[in-house]
Amino acid sequence: MAKLPKPATLTATTLAVIVCVGCADERFVSAPNRDVSRQSRLSANWPNEPTGFTTISDYAFSDLIPTTTVLEPDQAVGGGWRIINNDLGLVTTKTDDATAPLTPDSVGQWRYPVAFPDAIAPGDMYRGLDASRTELYFGFWWKPSDPWEGHSSGINKILHLLTNDTDDLFVSMHETSPGTFRIAVTLSFPGVCNQHLANSSGDTCGARNLFGGTPVAVQLGHWHRVEVYVKMSTSSVTQDGIVSWWVNGTQVGNYTTANFNPLRPFVELKISPTWGGNTGEQKTEEDFFWFDHAYISVP
Repeated sequence: MAKLPKPATLTATTLAVIVCVGCADERFVSAPNRDVSRQSRLSANWPNEPTGFTTISDYAFSDLIPTTTVLEPDQAVGGGWRIINNDLGLVTTKTDDATAPLTPDSVGQWRYPVAFPDAIAPGDMYRGLDASRTELYFGFWWKPSDPWEGHSSGINKILHLLTNDTDDLFVSMHETSPGTFRIAVTLSFPGVCNQHLANSSGDTCGARNLFGGTPVAVQLGHWHRVEVYVKMSTSSVTQDGIVSWWVNGTQVGNYTTANFNPLRPFVELKISPTWGGNTGEQKTEEDFFWFDHAYISVP
């Protein structure tokens, strides 16, 4: 993977760690003395996982996340996950979020300091899928800081499902109006046409943003459970692919006539929360994304 350049304005001496305390959604707070084991909470955490799927990753961000260097740009983290483009140490493990739904002593933290530029992520953490996949399910618990400074493009990417080519599917926090956010899924497959999909926008053939039919507002400073199921179409024109996603248990989108290119299957899930597009904007406040568990399963 090619390393992304970092701007000269961001140096280790000018970036101080600031802890942002968000408000927790009481439905998802791990209450003390709950009469249920930690393991049973984990196994019940992905209610829309298809029956019979096998887990290949249930990562709790419990490892020390290393800072990358020029000599070691790509480093192991744990559970098959690796980190890249973390030269400034903006991706770390946070150990004291009592509001985290599963593991309050270990959540992943992505920090966007003042003057952070658009079109890149603070760092990228990724995991291979152990084989090429045309069908899979993944889920994650995620919290954006409150406040959160949006981008003029309205796009705040969260993570990517990558293929063995340049195609990808990504999940984003889309700002539909000032201060109003919702979870969208984008199919970015050059030459593949999905303009027929309802409640979508973008290229006729290429990148298509899917918004679903049941909007669920993203609440800043609150934890959200996001689940996604994807099954590629038989061919790039057969309109029999599936993209479904849920936010906090509510099904936001259920597309059953999507087009993919099954000759370019999925091979990697990457947490790369890229802020906005390439317009030259910079953050004027310090913001955060937090992650508590990332889960992947396959047929």
